[in-house]
Amino acid sequence: MTYGSLLQSRLGLNFDTTKFGSGIDPYGDLQTRLQKQTKLIRDNTSTIYTAIANSSVTPSTYFQNPVASILSTINTTINNAYTLVWNYAVDLGEAGLDYILRPVVPTLPTTYNSLVQELTTDDTNLNGSPKAFNTFISHTNRLSNLSNSNKENRPSFSSAQSILQTIQSLIYQLETTSTNTVGSLGLGAFTSLFINSDLSTYNSNINSNYTNLQSLLSTNPTSTNPTINSGLSSLTTNMENLLTLLVTRREHDENFYLNAISIGEDFNVISTNKNYSTTSSMLASYLVENLIGTNTLKNL
Repeated sequence: MTYGSLLQSRLGLNFDTTKFGSGIDPYGDLQTRLQKQTKLIRDNTSTIYTAIANSSVTPSTYFQNPVASILSTINTTINNAYTLVWNYAVDLGEAGLDYILRPVVPTLPTTYNSLVQELTTDDTNLNGSPKAFNTFISHTNRLSNLSNSNKENRPSFSSAQSILQTIQSLIYQLETTSTNTVGSLGLGAFTSLFINSDLSTYNSNINSNYTNLQSLLSTNPTSTNPTINSGLSSLTTNMENLLTLLVTRREHDENFYLNAISIGEDFNVISTNKNYSTTSSMLASYLVENLIGTNTLKNL
């Protein structure tokens, strides 16, 4: 069943297509190849067609970020702990214990103070860069197909899976490695989506740190800096390790993606002639053979 030509209208092709000549079906098998392709749409065809044709698809209706919720929980706990410690220090200052003179920032441990600045989800940190939570959420939103990237070094769901499918096929054919290895390589730019178990551990630990800190400060209402420092020690360690995890996984995904692009570009340079092309790249073969390919390329 077909539904008209709304998708064609949305594409907006404005060209004298007779100029394409035989490039439209260079090998006379276009219909056969199209019929062999896996169906893009299996069920609810009318509903899907209408949504696509009217450009009314909202990504969040169909996709979710698997790490967003737990990161939000961790972020809230870290901010609550910071507020607790801040208020405790201010209360001491108002009590005349000379711990702090408002409105000076509480003299919290330097490492802890820096980590709060680096992690929490305010718009920017002290040097104007996006904070770690925000940066990681943006990264995993792109990988979850909730948003797209407008920068080449930022993998998105579509861009990453497209190049990695090519890399999987290439490595399987040229390096005859195991399917398990090839399958893992296909997820190499998506590792940030697979750390929920790690985040669950940090969530539990940081929440426990916060609870202990509340208890410590409530039972030492007139203590000063040493009490705060001892209460923040474990929390600081967990925050350091969490920051390392978020940065390491994000940078890995981005570097893996760039490496895949580099390999793909190298292969594409020498593979776009008829001797190496697959049925899915007949159009590329036609362009190389008839328009853009040098003799060096065509003679490979």
